[in-house]
Amino acid sequence: MTELPPDMESHIERIPEAGCWIWSPATDSAGYAKARIQGVTYLAHRAVYALWYGPIPPGLVIDHLCQVKCCVNPSHLEAVTQPENVRRSHIFRRKTGYSPHIR
Repeated sequence: MTELPPDMESHIERIPEAGCWIWSPATDSAGYAKARIQGVTYLAHRAVYALWYGPIPPGLVIDHLCQVKCCVNPSHLEAVTQPENVRRSHIFRRKTGYSPHIR
């Protein structure tokens, strides 16, 4: 796929400086974007990944390479194992000093 359906595109704000595609309608309490498709609620990044690349391989999760939970840019999404996703998150936090507990 090279573009998303128009009803999904209408919910995305592109941030040129970062390359992120921010999903705007709704997020969950953890900050992940939610998409309602044909009456079913999905995590938006998982829905976009599946539309763009095909089904998410069994046993894998979708990692936000940009570390922005509401980003749905397919080039910022990668299917990885859960341990790899956690490892990358720890590396990002060490490099940036980011902590979700500090506001």
